[in-house]
Amino acid sequence: MPPIRLLLVDDHKLFRQGMRRLLELDDGVEVVGEADTGERALSEVESKRPDVVLMDIRIPGIDGVEATRRIKQRFPCVSVMMLTSYAEEYVPEAIEAGASGYLLKSVGHEELSRAIRSVHSGEAVIDPSLSRDLFRRFGEMRRANKESILSPREVEIMRLFASGMNGRAVAARLFISDTTLKREMRHIFARLGVETRAQAIAEAYAKKLL
Repeated sequence: MPPIRLLLVDDHKLFRQGMRRLLELDDGVEVVGEADTGERALSEVESKRPDVVLMDIRIPGIDGVEATRRIKQRFPCVSVMMLTSYAEEYVPEAIEAGASGYLLKSVGHEELSRAIRSVHSGEAVIDPSLSRDLFRRFGEMRRANKESILSPREVEIMRLFASGMNGRAVAARLFISDTTLKREMRHIFARLGVETRAQAIAEAYAKKLL
């Protein structure tokens, strides 16, 4: 299997250099380029065609969220994962823009490696430390909003996916088959008016369902 082609986007050169050295220890990942602004990120995506982009939020020019939105509009097959020092306030915006993952820069090497593979395979990943705060904050909103368009079971499924679990892990946690989970996800997509899991997570947050 060819390595995952990855683009690093961060305006701190030392951080990019350290991250490149770290990722080059992973035989399954190939760093194909770097960018220090949103505009350069778009140019590098067009010329290098990476599989995954690691994107900081606060970068010169257009910020990471807007750069993510433009990348996904022009190159929908490219997966974008936010790697930032900024906590949960940007998560809904990033996911709405099309990001498949959101990790803090304090993440460990093994966890980052797993996350890169997860977003490359179409999964959604959110830093566990943020998930707890997000669930608490949005849970409070949900209690104030008693009429939910999702059933309690569907909300639980969305919570598990938002925590970073993949489909197989969610099915195992809920003691259901992969086929049943896929059917439940089709219902959720239809009710939320979305087409992808990342969009469903963003829409569920926006509607205060989680």
